[in-house]
Amino acid sequence: MKLKHRFNRVGLIPVVLFLFAVLYLSLHGFPDAWSRKLLKKIQYPGTVVALDKIKLGVFEGIIATRVKCYRKGELGQPFLEAERVVLYFNPLDWLGGETGFTGVQLKKGTFRLWLKRGETAAAPKPDDRPPLQIQISL
Repeated sequence: MKLKHRFNRVGLIPVVLFLFAVLYLSLHGFPDAWSRKLLKKIQYPGTVVALDKIKLGVFEGIIATRVKCYRKGELGQPFLEAERVVLYFNPLDWLGGETGFTGVQLKKGTFRLWLKRGETAAAPKPDDRPPLQIQISL
């Protein structure tokens, strides 16, 4: 009987540690080293992402705050600015080696898309204004 009681206590320790880790990541965010690794995995090729903090939203997903996205090698305005970007994911997909992301939500953000006639989309140079600029603010 005492052995069963001790086993229950030992089994409870990992559950408590897991809940503590989730609470810590929700309130304080990921450590900087983990944030950099995570950012490398979710960043699209050809883009540079600057952000303040990455936190774990228990019901939302991964939450990045004060996000700015730029095209690599280009100066000027970011094509995406947001106070918060929420990445929805399915953690079970990660176990299978997939990315697991199912959606994204911008909160208090702006997405800019520059278009020029006859060319692919490119960010304007500081002294050049394209004929059409589409800006979506959420």
